[in-house]
Amino acid sequence: MKRYLYAIASTALLAAAGLLAAPPAAASLTVVNCVGDSVGTYDPGVTNVVQTLEVTGHDQASCVSLTHPTLTSFTADYSGEVTKSRTTLFGGGSGTQTIFWNGGSTVTSAWSWFSTSTTVNGTYVLTVTGPITSGALAGSTLTQVVTFASLDLGACNQPGGLTGYDAPSTWIFSSL
Repeated sequence: MKRYLYAIASTALLAAAGLLAAPPAAASLTVVNCVGDSVGTYDPGVTNVVQTLEVTGHDQASCVSLTHPTLTSFTADYSGEVTKSRTTLFGGGSGTQTIFWNGGSTVTSAWSWFSTSTTVNGTYVLTVTGPITSGALAGSTLTQVVTFASLDLGACNQPGGLTGYDAPSTWIFSSL
């Protein structure tokens, strides 16, 4: 009995002191996985000089899901103005985008995103993440990873600059 009371008192003291481990955070559940590509253009082309560019592009992907088997593919266009040069091309950004599911216009998802980038073994990797704000999968989080493995940054040194890209992408829609 004495040992039992000691264990209870010790546990209470540790809990009060905040030394007991908190329960693990809720794991996120992948709702939809998609694989495809992101194709875009810069006008004017990206050079070594900082300038305002119009970016237009198109995302497309094939998808699989155990929880949402009817969401099998999507397309999503994007456009906007950025101020970039070769050295700042992969800086952060933010925006919104509408996703059109299954090649149609009746089922959509809208999301608000922000981006960060890293370099992995000399390859630029752009990570774009944010909440689905309305439509299908509203309340979930989307993470897109774009891998620029064949991007020719040397074109920034040429007349006209780097005018576009075609990069493989993955998209993971997840919820808590």
